[in-house]
Formats: sequence, C-alpha cells, structure tokens
Amino acid sequence: GMHTCNWNVTPYLEEIRKLPKVGYLDMGIMSDMKKVKKMFPETRRAVMYLPVQLQQASLDEIKKDMKKIYDELSPCDIVMADIQATTSDKRVNELLQICKNLESRKDKE
Repeated sequence: GMHTCNWNVTPYLEEIRKLPKVGYLDMGIMSDMKKVKKMFPETRRAVMYLPVQLQQASLDEIKKDMKKIYDELSPCDIVMADIQATTSDKRVNELLQICKNLESRKDKE
C-alpha cells in the first residue's frame, strides 16, 4: 500500500500505478478522487481528513467535504488520525453521524 500522509496524490498516480498490486492508497481531499477511483478500482482507498478541519470547520463544511468524498471515491475509508484533544466529543459524533447518513443513503439507491 501507499501512505501519502494527506498529500495531493494526483501528480503521483501514474507512478503509483506502476507498483505491483497496490492494496491500499490514502490521500488528501484535494486529490482528484474520481481519477483515483478510476485508476485503482480494486485498491482500498482512504482520505486523510485534517484534524484541524474537523475542529474548526462549520458542520455544513464538514457535510460538504464528506459528501464530496462519498460521491467521488466511495467505497472508501475516512481516516481521522490525530484528532485534537480540544475537539469535542460532540463534534466527533457529528462526523460519525454524517458518515452514517451518507452510508444509509447508499442502501436506498
């Protein structure tokens, strides 16, 4: 697998594709996620979501980000590494509910 530590993975996709059997690929939200999904359909894909964004963004911004990830890359994982100690449990639970709502929407499609 390839851990990019929240980079824009887009400029490296052609080189990464040359690796044998990429089982995992993570990226930042600024990556061309549609291209990643097309180039790596069998790869487990993940987006590293910035802990500062989780803490400081409005709930609407977070919903917009999660919908973008869902629409462009799913199925995939959201990686919430290094959540700030000052991020409230309420905010973490709000993120989880947003993700759950998007996932349950998929079941109805």
